[in-house]
Amino acid sequence: MKRSNNMKTTLKLGLLVSTLALAAGPAAAEVYNLCAVQTTKTLPDTSTVPMWGYALDDDGDLSNGCSNPVTIPGPRLTVTTGTLTINLRNDLSEPTSIVIPGLPMPDSGAPGSDGNGPTWNDGTAGLRDPLAVPPQRVRSFGAEAAPAGGIESYSFTVGRPGSFIYHSGTHPQKQVYMGLYGAATKDSAAGEAYPSIGTSPAVTYDNEVVLFYSEIDPDLNNAIAGSSYMTSIHYHPRWFMVNGEPYVDGMADITTGTGGAPLVAGEAVLVRFLSAAGKTHVPVLQGQHMTIHAEDGLQYNYQDGANVVAAAPREQYSAMLPPLKTKDAIVQAPAAGRYAVYDGNGYMTNPTDPEDITVGDEVGGMLRFLAFSEPEPDQDGDGVPDSSDLCPDTPAGEPVNADGCSASQLDSDGDGVSDAVDNCPLIANPGQEDKDGNGVGDACEPPQLTSFWSNGDEVVGATISMFVFGDYFDMATGATQVYVNGIQQFLVQAVTTEMLIVRVTVTSEMIGGPVTVTTSNGSAVSSTNFGDTLPGLQITGVWPSTVTEGVNASVFVFGSEFDLAPGATEVYMNGIRQYFVAVVSPEMLIVRITPTLAMTGPVEVRTPAGGSAFSSTSLVVVPAP
Repeated sequence: MKRSNNMKTTLKLGLLVSTLALAAGPAAAEVYNLCAVQTTKTLPDTSTVPMWGYALDDDGDLSNGCSNPVTIPGPRLTVTTGTLTINLRNDLSEPTSIVIPGLPMPDSGAPGSDGNGPTWNDGTAGLRDPLAVPPQRVRSFGAEAAPAGGIESYSFTVGRPGSFIYHSGTHPQKQVYMGLYGAATKDSAAGEAYPSIGTSPAVTYDNEVVLFYSEIDPDLNNAIAGSSYMTSIHYHPRWFMVNGEPYVDGMADITTGTGGAPLVAGEAVLVRFLSAAGKTHVPVLQGQHMTIHAEDGLQYNYQDGANVVAAAPREQYSAMLPPLKTKDAIVQAPAAGRYAVYDGNGYMTNPTDPEDITVGDEVGGMLRFLAFSEPEPDQDGDGVPDSSDLCPDTPAGEPVNADGCSASQLDSDGDGVSDAVDNCPLIANPGQEDKDGNGVGDACEPPQLTSFWSNGDEVVGATISMFVFGDYFDMATGATQVYVNGIQQFLVQAVTTEMLIVRVTVTSEMIGGPVTVTTSNGSAVSSTNFGDTLPGLQITGVWPSTVTEGVNASVFVFGSEFDLAPGATEVYMNGIRQYFVAVVSPEMLIVRITPTLAMTGPVEVRTPAGGSAFSSTSLVVVPAP
């Protein structure tokens, strides 16, 4: 068994020239537009120092520069796809470029090169000319953006998750020290820094903190800005910074993650350590340990031969950061409190006047405090704090959604009945009415259309009242729509859930088409057409379809060729003759009944000429309460 950290493709500063590689990335890409700009920084002793930094473009047009402020470190570049494209405008007085250690060299498409560079000190790009006099030396590891507004594009293949540093690839011993660096990060998934490997689960986190280490040598920066720079051999930084600032007395603690969420004891906080400093620094976490999972985006693991067995994270209280190193660690504070993160190499002071030997350096430099708060109360232990838990009494063990509600507690329609047992979970129906007993609440049933009848002839130009009978009509204003052969009718009154009255002015387009009733639950279409004359004795509908035992009711029977002669049309309900029958028209009867349970069944109409006809549905008599 051997331990590996998979560091086979890393490009470190001193090795970049000999390890240039061409890589073609996928089509999908994140694109960032940056400007390299001169700026100045005011330090805690009120002195100012010239610096160079990156600014993020604000309008997608680099031809007019970047109006966003310069930040040092540069803007964080977040990658979710397989390719990171950086379009760089150079507003400096000398050429510059961008590289990312640990990733293949970018495809920049530089004219006269293989697309990757390098660029030599005579300004040419591509393969080295062995006959050049004087001999060529590397000036940039890739294609350059020309000074004074030149623009170059760099596309990096980001084939793995991790934390990376993008920085100038042109005279890095000069331009990186001036401030041309920033963080680029990629997660394996949302809230997941690294995927599962071997038998080990994925590295997930609840919050995130970035700690970016860097230094400033004011003398070097002033020499570069003043064109008197010769070499970085005598680089002696005096200011030591985290996230672009040295610590000063009274500096606010880090209390929130990058997304603004508070740091909470017990939660997994991903701390991304990055260093663009020229010296090695060792962040030490006082009072607790951290679990370091990766460096330079390469996850620690155990291997058996060529097979990865499991992840091999390292539990430490410190993380060594040589120049251009990144490390990703999970920190879980055991309790609420303030935890120092300081440089174990001792760079924790801010300089005072070197000519005044009576004044010592002040506490500062690479020191930060992470402040963790107590977790919010969670009385039901479902992982959702009480302050945002809409269901604070979740039964133990039941999974919950983001609102803290389990399936047994969800009540999407707010009718007091949980979704788990609600027969209509999205429409309020506290009584859970279900007249047909099919398990679907009446409020969710699609409409039914059994018949329609008009109080006048259905002829072109006539204005008539059309009575539409069925069930599950929505009585809310405008909630039930009626169409005649596809033409919407706007004068609709829902008298009950079983009857509509529609005022219709007949047009030729309506004749011969069906009647359609639509609600939010669906549509129903008549079995007969508007304006049709039905052949022979028929029953097309019965309304109401349900009556109560012993409660006198009027039942409307619709159809065709009912006999208007007194006593000529007989009505039977489940074979029991009814004697109070009024024949309103050849298409409608009104039957006055005193319902009995024995009358449950089909309705029959008999006439001397037409014989008999039966309803397709039954009249239902429900027992008296």
